[in-house]
Amino acid sequence: DGRILAVRQAYAQSISSVSPNPVTGSTSSQTVTINGTNFVNKPTVFVTWTGGSSTLAASAVTFVSSTQLQMSINVQNDPDNWTVRVTNPSGTASNTFGFKVVAPTPVITNLSTNPSPPTTAGAFNFTISGSNFYPAGALILVTGPNCAPCTIPNGALTTKTTTTLVGPATLTTAGSYSFVVQNGFLAQSGAAGPKSGGANVTVTGGTVTPTVSGV
Repeated sequence: DGRILAVRQAYAQSISSVSPNPVTGSTSSQTVTINGTNFVNKPTVFVTWTGGSSTLAASAVTFVSSTQLQMSINVQNDPDNWTVRVTNPSGTASNTFGFKVVAPTPVITNLSTNPSPPTTAGAFNFTISGSNFYPAGALILVTGPNCAPCTIPNGALTTKTTTTLVGPATLTTAGSYSFVVQNGFLAQSGAAGPKSGGANVTVTGGTVTPTVSGV
């Protein structure tokens, strides 16, 4: 009756916060804490993200107390808006609580070109190695002569993984250039995503002196 419903509502679990929030993207599982009230061991945890959802395995949920749970999730490197909901063994469900995932800061460990060094005579291919790249959104900012900066968009890249970015570039002025990886744009605000430090490329003049090695 109404009295039973009122009692159930009074003791229903509720999520008040998630920590950390935002969650920094990672290709490894990480622990996220759910804070609230009236959690019962062991609840079911359901998460959603853009284009997907999942009920976490029991092994991925840790019951700490009636006011705190921990979940182990892999959010990849994708900036997005997530939600979480907790259902107690009795079947009562909590409110749906939203939290943010932001792209990590990319790191460049090596940049190579083909040909090496590149020339102003035409296009060359570059390979950037490192970590924390956001494959679906990473782009390259190029700063140097006549570039303030030039931008190589994500769609122009031919290889896109969390550790390797490959693509073509054409720089028609000789000089030194800095290549920076930007992890797309923040899903929540549209602002520029995190940026790596720069890696330098020197472009030589387009005239190449031929060399005779034999007749």
